[in-house]
Amino acid sequence: MTLDQSESADSRTNLRERKKSATRRALEEAALDLFKKKGFARTSVDEIAAAADVSRSTFFRYYGSKEAVFFDDTDTQGERFLDRLVRRPGTEGPLAAFREALIEVSAMAEEEDGTRDRAILRRELMLTDPTLNGRRAEEFEKWTAKIAHAFAQRAGRSDADAEDRVAAAICMAATEEIGEEWRRLVDTVGAATAIQTGFERVRRLIADV
Repeated sequence: MTLDQSESADSRTNLRERKKSATRRALEEAALDLFKKKGFARTSVDEIAAAADVSRSTFFRYYGSKEAVFFDDTDTQGERFLDRLVRRPGTEGPLAAFREALIEVSAMAEEEDGTRDRAILRRELMLTDPTLNGRRAEEFEKWTAKIAHAFAQRAGRSDADAEDRVAAAICMAATEEIGEEWRRLVDTVGAATAIQTGFERVRRLIADV
């Protein structure tokens, strides 16, 4: 293969990836808009596909269900966060590592077009839509367990112990309140400030024990 052929192949690959990304984003935005207008339970896959101007079969090439559309970005950001958490310096305790990893990932998300707005909308839907609100406890438990496991990894253990689980539960509870405050004050308070403030409250409470 010549250099020109190689560059042409790379260009075609990049174009396909951009098209895939654009289709995925169109489906995500169409779904969130419909969930906000109609509610999660009353929105169908066919409606999402039509709103994104793609076929039903195209929808299923990207997502297995409408639940997958809703949680896709949350899971992506969550896995990105876990990667940063595990790689935080070993000199940091679990809560400090969590805080710094959260600040790092939040800063990255705020730089991506539309990520902040989609995050706010997802949180509003999780709080207000009856079907999605019912999933909050499941999601909370899932990510608490993942974070506890990440804390164990940082300490060189394969399984989370009681201390890991308590630390994870504290961090998740703090993140819930931080997320709510950020959602209310997003135009005046950045994510980093909300995170710092939230964990300062945790530090004061723990110091009082």
